[in-house]
Amino acid sequence: MENYYKTSDQPLEPHELKKLKRGLIYIPIFLLLFGAFLYFFFNQIRSEDGGFIWVFYGFASFFGIIFLIIIRGFALDLRDQTKQVFQGLITRKVRRSSKSKKGRSSTSYYFYFGDKSMKVELNLYNKFQEADLIEIHRSKRLYNMIYDSKLIKKGVMIDEVSELKRIQEAKEKKIGIIILVSILVIVGLALAYFSLT
Repeated sequence: MENYYKTSDQPLEPHELKKLKRGLIYIPIFLLLFGAFLYFFFNQIRSEDGGFIWVFYGFASFFGIIFLIIIRGFALDLRDQTKQVFQGLITRKVRRSSKSKKGRSSTSYYFYFGDKSMKVELNLYNKFQEADLIEIHRSKRLYNMIYDSKLIKKGVMIDEVSELKRIQEAKEKKIGIIILVSILVIVGLALAYFSLT
């Protein structure tokens, strides 16, 4: 099946730029809380075993690197002031549930645009249906930061989606038949070769 989407970069609208800047407010708050935690934790373990403190350094470094990657994404998006506009025809919606060993369950939601899949949040998943042509304005670098989502055409392509699914199934069946015939030919040639020798 082909991909039924296209992406383009466009400048941020003023309200989208404001939303991006509003996300920066949480960074100093998080830094203060994280710094306070580190300060109190280090004061508690100064006299403790030295090996444990290295494990803590490792975890703190790991989270620090992740936090720096997020800040970098904000900074680059603010510098470029561009967004990614994604337009596509939803050919399939999928809900995947999984359970952890402790019995907790989580659900992930996906839109498929032909072969391309996009993980979405529940509110976006419920907003659109299969065979809808949609447009999603999202951040280029920040995971799951969606500025806007629009319905371009609702359900007018149901016949086209059905036709695409039928074509895909026919291609898969044709490939299966070709593989089966190829295997039979190879086995027949091998048997003929061994019967002659």
